[in-house]
Amino acid sequence: MDTFTLQLQAEFEKRLEADLGTVFNTLVALFAVVSYWRGIWALLDNLFGDSVAGDLACVLMGLVSRVRDFINMPVSCACAMT
Repeated sequence: MDTFTLQLQAEFEKRLEADLGTVFNTLVALFAVVSYWRGIWALLDNLFGDSVAGDLACVLMGLVSRVRDFINMPVSCACAMT
């Protein structure tokens, strides 16, 4: 193989290693978020059981979370949404 091909292969391997690290970190973060929400749902199921009150509590928590995020949104983001 010539020098150019070896350099190209080395650069490709270097970028691939960086991408694999990013993918791994993303998968760990995804697992953490899903586990967190599964824990929240399990707690609500233990508290309310399988009932309408539990469903309403989930909807209320979601709405409060969205409203809180919208209130804390920077002005530049709010202007871009309109």
